[in-house]
Amino acid sequence: MARQKLLASEDRIQVVVRVRPVLENDGDESPAVTCDPTKSRVQVLAPQRDAKDSISRGSGTAARQFSFDAALGASASQTDVYNACNIERLVNSALEGYSVTIFAFGQTGAGKTFSLAGPSGKGLRAPSSDLKLNDGIIARALRYLYDAADADTEASHQIRGCFSEIYNEQVRDLLADTPAPLQVRHNQRMGFFVDGLTSKPIPTLGEAQQAVITSLTNRI
Repeated sequence: MARQKLLASEDRIQVVVRVRPVLENDGDESPAVTCDPTKSRVQVLAPQRDAKDSISRGSGTAARQFSFDAALGASASQTDVYNACNIERLVNSALEGYSVTIFAFGQTGAGKTFSLAGPSGKGLRAPSSDLKLNDGIIARALRYLYDAADADTEASHQIRGCFSEIYNEQVRDLLADTPAPLQVRHNQRMGFFVDGLTSKPIPTLGEAQQAVITSLTNRI
């Protein structure tokens, strides 16, 4: 019953926004995007076209505010992002048989790879038993997944992994020795699936970390 109540209140799509710090190559202009984490709100400055529902901010500009489930500013840590996205709740749902998705969206340079995979751009440098300060969502979620599965005394879990990317409208298998374009198909039993996508058992955290390293390395 408690589980049903949890799903009823939290199974909708939730949106978390992270505003990255200003970088040296961003120029000297003031940031166009600011964040108020306490109100889960982001403010965007833009050339003023229509003052309706806008707040004037100087000559020729207006500010519009947008609210989300959570909003994280430039000082937010990787731990803050992980917690704001409720990753552990999603992992728990997956272990109970529900489908879950974590989807990072943003323009080039927005910080998607850093948030998901950490600062190296290729994710984990090597399988590690230690959690690093800047480890991203993937490394943290994997660690929690295996800890939660090992601690579950009411069920046994078999964990398998498959990794793919869509590049130039082609689906590539990132665990294949020689990644080649694959076809997306559909049937009544499986729904949509990638035909021929490698799926391998990954019974330990170390093996899962190595699979992630291989996959991120094979990305174009």
